[in-house]
Amino acid sequence: MNYQGLLIVFMKVSVIIPAYNSSATIKVSLESAINQSYPIYEIIIVNDGSTDHTEDIIKQIMEENPNADIHYVYKKNGGPSVSRNFALQIAQGDLIAFLDSDDIWLEDKIERQVKVFENNPEIFLIGGLYKKGNLPGDHFKEITFKELLLSNRFFTSATIVRKEVFNTIPPFKETMKYSEDYNLWLRILAEYRGGILNQQVFKYATDSGINNNGLSGNLWLMEKGELQNFNEMYKLNHISFVKLQLLRLFSIAKYIRRRIKKVLNRL
Repeated sequence: MNYQGLLIVFMKVSVIIPAYNSSATIKVSLESAINQSYPIYEIIIVNDGSTDHTEDIIKQIMEENPNADIHYVYKKNGGPSVSRNFALQIAQGDLIAFLDSDDIWLEDKIERQVKVFENNPEIFLIGGLYKKGNLPGDHFKEITFKELLLSNRFFTSATIVRKEVFNTIPPFKETMKYSEDYNLWLRILAEYRGGILNQQVFKYATDSGINNNGLSGNLWLMEKGELQNFNEMYKLNHISFVKLQLLRLFSIAKYIRRRIKKVLNRL
């Protein structure tokens, strides 16, 4: 009997999807989770107070896919972190996979990442790419905490984590509106090992020509969120005061470069 094969089969995956006014994209996003090559244990959709037709579309998809274990929850608007944390409280899977309502998974996304977990029991966090990687081959690359401090390598919709991590690591910070995902990845990699699959695992709904009103960021607010993350890493004794100052300077330099690039692109 193939023990490894059994391990893959019994690793239950819970998919968490926060949705806010996502009527333009929720159908393709949700269907990309339903149609995974790896069997999904459950999909938890939290409607974060949408005022458009998001709920109608979700319920229609649920009717069309009676065999999919989809849990739908409507709550007043509180932001994606509140929605994800609410879903985490009821998720029953061994692995938690995050999917934004304006992103689309490739069909074998979960299957490929579960195989990495199977072959690397010491790994607790796995990401992936939204376009083909530039590393040689299609393999898993470990990302250290120090590397993550220099650049957020984890796209939320590409990320999957062992649920047991949340026994020791608090979930998303609900007071943060920007870079809250980066905050969580930093706190996880400060204590656990993780990395990225050097393969495309998802794409943006906008790549398919769909109008998108989903989660988007303001450059300055994202920068403030990143600086806040570094301050927290210092307070948690994960970095020294000197490293904090160097990271601040490096982050601000990157922000200025992005602003300049954005202005030049408009010319």
